[in-house]
Amino acid sequence: MAIWGVNYGVIGLGGMSLYFILRTTTEISPFHLFLFCVMPAPFLSVLFARHAKSMFLALDHFFDPHLRNKKHRKTAE
Repeated sequence: MAIWGVNYGVIGLGGMSLYFILRTTTEISPFHLFLFCVMPAPFLSVLFARHAKSMFLALDHFFDPHLRNKKHRKTAE
């Protein structure tokens, strides 16, 4: 579930940021800006899902590494 949260968070934040930046800097109508920023979002979400999963796993491994403990073995002497 966290993978999809990262995925939609990045896509949604990127789309909204792009909309407001283009809204303030260009003279394109709000309807066309909305279509330009919203229509690619579902396709980008599908394309970005693999990267969101790998990023989540990398962060999980960074903050909670799975290290094997060295067990003391008795050697036959």
